[in-house]
Amino acid sequence: MEISTAATARLHMISISVTTYMAATIPVSVVRLGSRLGVFILLNAKGFLLRVLQLLDQLDLAGIIHARVIVVVVRHSVRDTKAIDILPDLSRFGSICVEFRPDRPRRARSSSGSMKPVPRLYDSAKGFRMCTQCSTSRVTVERTRILLWKGIGIGGKPGQAHHSERDLKATERRNRGQSDDRENGQDIPRDRRRPARLGGGLHGPGRGPARIIPSTAGGASSPLRSSVAEETDFKSESAKRQIGNDSFLNEDLMARAQNGPGKKNSERLKIGIVGAGLAGMVAAMDLADAGHDVEMFELRPFVGGKVSSWQDGDGNHIEMGLHVFFGCYYNLFGIMKRTGSFDTELRLKEHIHTFVNEGGHLGALDFQFPIGAPVSGLQAFFKTEQLEIPDKIDNALRLGTSPIVRALFDFDGGMDMVRDLDDITFTEWFTQLGGKRGSLDRMWDPIAYALGFIDCDHISARCMLTIFMLFAIRTEASVLRMLEGSPQTCLHDPILKYLDDRGVKVNLGMGCRDLVHDVDEDGKPTRVTGIKVGPKNELREFDAVVCALDVPGIKKVLPQSFRDHYKMFDNIYELDTVPIATVQVRFDGWVTEMNDDARMMNVAGDQSDGRGGGIDNLLYSADAEFSCFADLAVTSPGEYYKPGEGSLIQAVFDERGFGRPEEQIVQDCIDQLHSLFPSSRKLKCTWSNVVKLGQSLYREKPGQDKYRPKQATPISNFFLAGSYTYQDYLDSMEGATRSGLMVADEIIARADGPGGLKAQSRERAAVEEEEAIPFFATR
Repeated sequence: MEISTAATARLHMISISVTTYMAATIPVSVVRLGSRLGVFILLNAKGFLLRVLQLLDQLDLAGIIHARVIVVVVRHSVRDTKAIDILPDLSRFGSICVEFRPDRPRRARSSSGSMKPVPRLYDSAKGFRMCTQCSTSRVTVERTRILLWKGIGIGGKPGQAHHSERDLKATERRNRGQSDDRENGQDIPRDRRRPARLGGGLHGPGRGPARIIPSTAGGASSPLRSSVAEETDFKSESAKRQIGNDSFLNEDLMARAQNGPGKKNSERLKIGIVGAGLAGMVAAMDLADAGHDVEMFELRPFVGGKVSSWQDGDGNHIEMGLHVFFGCYYNLFGIMKRTGSFDTELRLKEHIHTFVNEGGHLGALDFQFPIGAPVSGLQAFFKTEQLEIPDKIDNALRLGTSPIVRALFDFDGGMDMVRDLDDITFTEWFTQLGGKRGSLDRMWDPIAYALGFIDCDHISARCMLTIFMLFAIRTEASVLRMLEGSPQTCLHDPILKYLDDRGVKVNLGMGCRDLVHDVDEDGKPTRVTGIKVGPKNELREFDAVVCALDVPGIKKVLPQSFRDHYKMFDNIYELDTVPIATVQVRFDGWVTEMNDDARMMNVAGDQSDGRGGGIDNLLYSADAEFSCFADLAVTSPGEYYKPGEGSLIQAVFDERGFGRPEEQIVQDCIDQLHSLFPSSRKLKCTWSNVVKLGQSLYREKPGQDKYRPKQATPISNFFLAGSYTYQDYLDSMEGATRSGLMVADEIIARADGPGGLKAQSRERAAVEEEEAIPFFATR
């Protein structure tokens, strides 16, 4: 809507009134801002801002549609900075923008004498607030770019609108969607166009320092403008191979992970990775091998994310969960081969999935068979002791009509059917055509809890059938391995050495507090320029930033403006998580040894290297609140076996027991172990520990898959990684590894070339250098 003649006259009267009232110490102009007019006020005396704002309040701009007030404070005092606080009360203005020009010192003293940041920009229309930690800026709002470049509309006689006919025509062309980069009626060649001017750092609603970047007009293109694109399709062919039906059968993925990206970029990027979990560390490996400078920032004092472990004061290794390696973890195994840990740090288990029922009765899915998949899987389900004969028949009927059967002769067709089942629960799918509750309660629920810590009534059918599809197609998919010792020693330390050898710096205890980013005149994020980290809010600038976090972590870091302007980021907040409590309980004997009481009580001598009594494998149970558990002193004896002591049971409680006090959880764990292994009542607990994780895996409930974001985002130099991001595997170690490889591939594919990530950084640096020109300098 164009401003009316009456409104224009009103603005001129306000301009004259302000100038007269303030005794000519303040240059005031009426300027044209594209289709708007506004009042420009240059405040070059300290302590006057409050008086100016009060006067504007009295004059009242409410009746002037689309009016805008710009106040530039060249010199300021504490009194001026405090005047910002009344701006929210002036929200009836069309829009008011106050910028504090850099003044030395760049921090103002409070009345107490302490130094505190001085806000530098407030925009009542968008709620932005800048701080001096951001780069120097000039006021650039709406379409003022052309005015500021050419020195038009600033510092003239009060009440005079400063704009040339040529500039007005350029503005009209922009309003019609045409380019304003023209000479003598012709478009200027792209390589001779000026880049868009950069504004100053902003704090969007909630968090996130940002800087304004006005949009280039019409179809003008530059790396800065093209850095915001809604399309986030994969550019890397290697990343594309991690998704789709072929990725489930592609054994070459292990070779890709083992050999690295196979490419060195011609441009060297400075890359910051937020989060040192498995996804972040894997991404760092590839990016370092591609020739980039990589620095990582981790909030915790240790790496690993959800796969982390550490030692307490007594030397006990503590874990955040129970970690089992399925045979289809092709990418993760490739990474472990690359770091030299695959052959030495993994212990292969018997090809049996064992269920422990109340009273010590065992059931199993025994995949050991001379013929591989799918025959080995079919016979395992047919022979299992875990189900009664009627349930076996019902189970066979339902699986016989599942996508798994189709996948045996038409894998793509079967997988497409699986993908279409994301909107219903496994129970709904299973009971539609013959499946009964008995099978769900005794076998499928423990498996569902082990996969996602929720039962079949709540887990997505897609999630469950994806795993079963792999088991049916690949013999090795259902083979289990566990680490020799703790994740820190066996998995993370080799990766950290690999990174250290390549110059990657890992900062522990230094989490990301803010994503520093540029925005356009509408507040839309256009580029992430750096991150603020650590307790001192240190600013680190990068060519590209990767947030390799879990679901709760990314929700805390993303600025509100990212959600407001991009559906991809807002979708992340649709992802829910599940709580878990990992319990470790040590005994003075071997809990899972049920056949020999003397052996159960015998802890004498050297029983390392898995020689302890009991079951050396992952265990499931339908009769306990920890649906999966293991005796780590037997399965992972390298660091969990202690001479003279027995079992170290590690069990994961889901939300059924999460809310109880830790002492109660430990006692419940012991009681339920005694129920499963009656002979263990003779043993005493000698040590225990509980680690609660209120937000663990993302909840694999129906309808969640569509909310998972891709690794490349609409902001071209900002990327995501983590097992929750889009890849065809579940929220797991393999999923995290896949996402790390994919995000590295996407960055590598985007690094070089005239529109690449390095070119965008150079473009921005050139603009910032131009911004060093004094505000009123003639161009």
